[in-house]
Amino acid sequence: MTAFKPSSADIEVYAKLLSEEDGDNFNLKNWSKMQLDVPTGSKVVSLDSNPYDFVSLTYKIPGYQLGTEVTQGTFTTTLSNNIVTGSFSTVNTYITSNTLIRIYNPTFNNKYFVDTVVSSNTTTFTLPSNISNNDLVGSGLIVEIVNDKNSAFLDNQNSNIIRYHNSKMGRFDSFKTFAIKIVLKSSNHFLVPRVKEYRAIALSAWKKKILLEIQKILLY
Repeated sequence: MTAFKPSSADIEVYAKLLSEEDGDNFNLKNWSKMQLDVPTGSKVVSLDSNPYDFVSLTYKIPGYQLGTEVTQGTFTTTLSNNIVTGSFSTVNTYITSNTLIRIYNPTFNNKYFVDTVVSSNTTTFTLPSNISNNDLVGSGLIVEIVNDKNSAFLDNQNSNIIRYHNSKMGRFDSFKTFAIKIVLKSSNHFLVPRVKEYRAIALSAWKKKILLEIQKILLY
């Protein structure tokens, strides 16, 4: 979008998604908060003194939504196994069936995956499929419980295709229908944000791959 975004203001963007196979009512779908993409050196704040100082802002579905860390202990995973073991004896007090969790390596926070919990007991919980990422095999791993389990995210285990879970925790990859909501916020009623214009782009993964191949051909 092109917008006037003074220093005391914020512009939040949300997306509502519906897969063709999802039986939920679109009007009742969850709004997923999008993430402001800030390339190095880019300007994302307008000059307060100039109401025509418009900046270019880009928002995207995040790789994962915010979560609450399970601080009682750490977790251990095994390659080609879907059972995750906790270092404490009250795992199912915090992690229950249909919980959406993010497992990550505290040393490398960008090494993670997001998945649902099938079942849990006092010391372990079970995932829908076996773990195949070597970067997330071992001990000392951290688990976060995703605060809004119906929000969309980019699934890094599936070519960063958008994934979301509906009201019954059914899993859906990609979508057919979407809506965008823009929320304008300011702590100063004399300096409020304004959106001059906006554009929404939805592109399926296979089309994106074709476009990338075309770009490679043109470069040659």
